[in-house]
Amino acid sequence: MIEKYGNEFTAAAMELYREHLFLLLSAGKLTIESADESPGKSAEEQQEVFEPLILIHEIEPPLLIPDMSIGIDVIPDYVDDELLIFHGYFGLFVYDLKDEKIIFAADLKKAVGTTTIQGSEGVVVRVSADGNIIQLYYYPEQGGTKMSYTIDRRSGKYTYDYYYAPILISPYFSPPEDAYNRFSGATLGELTYTDGRKSWLIFKDWNWAN
Repeated sequence: MIEKYGNEFTAAAMELYREHLFLLLSAGKLTIESADESPGKSAEEQQEVFEPLILIHEIEPPLLIPDMSIGIDVIPDYVDDELLIFHGYFGLFVYDLKDEKIIFAADLKKAVGTTTIQGSEGVVVRVSADGNIIQLYYYPEQGGTKMSYTIDRRSGKYTYDYYYAPILISPYFSPPEDAYNRFSGATLGELTYTDGRKSWLIFKDWNWAN
């Protein structure tokens, strides 16, 4: 399990990660194979086996510009009177409706390796029923999910662990159907959310990329 504080992984977290991998290897839950040892496997299949061991993904805010299109969809993941969590190809965001500002943001490409949010494979976001815990992971078209982020939206701390680890967000939040229609605007600079009484310009104070 990887735990990150600010922009640094703690030494203790890294040691725990190495011990975790050793235990998994010892138990036969993971294997490392080279091209010479696996002549029948493609390079992609070999990388798929090895990838969880060599990649330590990080969560960072995405680089955005105001005239970027919102894409095919903006997906609400959680909403109540004080909090809005949503994602699109441009990232995952936690928005404080009371303070009218984004309090957490994640670049999907850097975190899970893709910006695909619909179809037979891509990004999955689930949020606990109380809105406090976010689960972020990539689901492949073939095979199962290997790794998953568990994010505490209150502190911004997160772990990156094997998907079979205990899931902390059951049951998870299911947004009402009308939540999908509460977003408007063609670009990120125009993206607006409304609850029917009030509207918020989501990226009003975003630090845009040059």
